[in-house]
Amino acid sequence: MKSRQGPGPAADMLTIHDAPVAQVTMSSPPVSSRRSGRRPRADGESTRARVIQAAAECILEKGYYQTSSNDIARRAGVTWGTIQYQFESREGLLLEVLNAAWNELRAQIRSAHISGDTLEERLESLLEVLATHYSRPEYLARLQILLDLNQDPRSSATAKEAVAFHGAELNRLWLPLFQQVLGDMADDQVLARYLFLTSRGYLTGNLIASSISKPSNDAAERELLISGMAMVVRQRKRQRQTT
Repeated sequence: MKSRQGPGPAADMLTIHDAPVAQVTMSSPPVSSRRSGRRPRADGESTRARVIQAAAECILEKGYYQTSSNDIARRAGVTWGTIQYQFESREGLLLEVLNAAWNELRAQIRSAHISGDTLEERLESLLEVLATHYSRPEYLARLQILLDLNQDPRSSATAKEAVAFHGAELNRLWLPLFQQVLGDMADDQVLARYLFLTSRGYLTGNLIASSISKPSNDAAERELLISGMAMVVRQRKRQRQTT
């Protein structure tokens, strides 16, 4: 969908081309179920990837609490003993599902670029980039894992540390993209967080709705969302100019 042009005075537009974009060092997840001191074999890596994918698919298909370890093993075509060897425990497997998603997200962000001459076009581009993560069904599986590991009193301290890491690092990970959108307003952390939370909420809400009923055309709602976020950005810019 082509975003409509925003309101016009040059003073109301954001400077973007000369805005410095900070290089964010992307941390690695703090824990891994990989056995130390052993060189991973090619077939072992293939097995790990297959089990991780099977875990996410089973959770999406049956739900988090209805998915058994045997369900995952059958879908992956391995024994539970193989899963124990690769991941040590069910919790270890779930953590690796999160870590695999984290590594994939880092790679996506490194290659992502925000395009557009107007603020509306850049916000639309940002939404499309965020959708590569938050509009995928696999995100719902990861969300269920995060919620359970964080709330379950039986979760280990290692699991809770991993959940805290994913939460703390997520906003920082997206920072370079928001700098490309906001230009000379990029240092407004409240504004960047507002855009992130609003965009994520919209995409996640649509994803949940589409998992329950047939997806509908949301072009009109999307345009309103873009217009509303652009209005807030310009309002914050005017406030800054008058203080």
